[in-house]
Amino acid sequence: MRVIQSQVETALDKPIKLELVEVDTQNFLDHVRDRKVDISCGPTSFTWNRERYIDFSISYFVTGTQVLVKKGVTIDSVEELKTKRIGVEANTTNEAVLKTLAPDLQVIVVNSRSDGFAKLQQGVIDGYAGDGILLEALKNSAPNPEEWDIIPNDELVHLEAYACVLPQDDSHWRDLVNYSILRVIQGYIIEDPEFSKMFAGWFGEQGVSPYPEAILQDYFQGILDSKERIPTTAF
Repeated sequence: MRVIQSQVETALDKPIKLELVEVDTQNFLDHVRDRKVDISCGPTSFTWNRERYIDFSISYFVTGTQVLVKKGVTIDSVEELKTKRIGVEANTTNEAVLKTLAPDLQVIVVNSRSDGFAKLQQGVIDGYAGDGILLEALKNSAPNPEEWDIIPNDELVHLEAYACVLPQDDSHWRDLVNYSILRVIQGYIIEDPEFSKMFAGWFGEQGVSPYPEAILQDYFQGILDSKERIPTTAF
């Protein structure tokens, strides 16, 4: 968000105040649609249904379905997955992916990530399925993160691309946001010190939510290859 703020200040040639508004998973799309907020950059994926009333930026992150399990638990095949009780939030892409992968899977619906982790700790379920990056944050928030694993390791069952959500039909604003996101992506790929430090702080081995670097590099390189490069003078 700070990079977007800086880009808007440059474009308008005046200081811009960044005002943070608290939203939740139930109301953030409505807030954007009704222009109560100008942008929301959370774990939001593109869908055609959402596109009917809001716009999306280019993707700024990629994750996908993985499973949080007790350390030592392995799931090496779909057949083995079917023997496990897997918790997942209802009406999510994670649920859809699991049901497509194994239609007769023992899916146990949970109310939230915290509810899913609680049921996992209590032994009610054998694994909790969700977006890998969110599972990393959940694992690292536990008092004993070393007791949990995320599987498959360094691999995603499917890709889940996150994008910022914007009010509909404001192409100038979307262009500013897209330019800012691409600047971050390009900075990461060319190992610009500012953005390398930013990503290391969040997703590096000692970061807030460690995440496989190879997945990010491959995905970001694909986005960068599909767009015109930003002049290096912008860094």
